[in-house]
Amino acid sequence: MDYEFIDIRQRHYIAFLKCLKRFQPDEWAEIDDLPAEVYMDVLVRAGIEAGWFGDSLTIEQLDDMMPKDVDQIAIAVAEVYRNVKTPDPN
Repeated sequence: MDYEFIDIRQRHYIAFLKCLKRFQPDEWAEIDDLPAEVYMDVLVRAGIEAGWFGDSLTIEQLDDMMPKDVDQIAIAVAEVYRNVKTPDPN
């Protein structure tokens, strides 16, 4: 699956945080309580909805992916999240 991240700005970051909460299933009070498989899906869905992938990845494409591919993209989303929050040491 080919996808690209856009240049993440504050508006994309805040949208992502709001989407994380929106996609969190009601039966789990905290996002940290989600099973890993659900958490990975929520990370990717939030990234898509927040526009992190531009037009390169859609919810429909996500729904048709193999779980291992979703996991790989979720790991990439987490890495981008870390990078946008980590100050440049220079």
